[in-house]
Amino acid sequence: MDVVPTASTTAEASSDVGTYSIGIGGASDTNYDFQYAEGLLTITKAEAIIALSDLNQIADGNPKMPTVTTDPAELNFSITYDGLTEVPSAEGEYGIVITIDELNYSGMITDIFVITEGEQPLSIGKNLELIIFPNPASQQFSLQTD
Repeated sequence: MDVVPTASTTAEASSDVGTYSIGIGGASDTNYDFQYAEGLLTITKAEAIIALSDLNQIADGNPKMPTVTTDPAELNFSITYDGLTEVPSAEGEYGIVITIDELNYSGMITDIFVITEGEQPLSIGKNLELIIFPNPASQQFSLQTD
């Protein structure tokens, strides 16, 4: 071959997901004729990694959500709790689905998010009789009054 063919496309290493045409041409040889066909380069979404933590939290009246970490870092995502987007604050178990919301990345993970009942203050009157069994108690116990 006297001159080897060259291929070109508008896609670059940083191009977004999509389809790009590939052109080829420029080859020559004294013994051959060349016919070129158009080509396509398809760039698909890369798979992101999603990690979850803080899946068990204590209810305190404020909305609770797990910590979501992505790789690559700081990707946009959506999260649902039993199919709803409202962040829960009530005690319960919630089936969560985290989905990457990015042009060039995809990913999804499911898990269970648990909010347990927090410690509630005990309201007592002025007269209190406290009996602890077994005596002596095998665990520590403390009582604080105002």
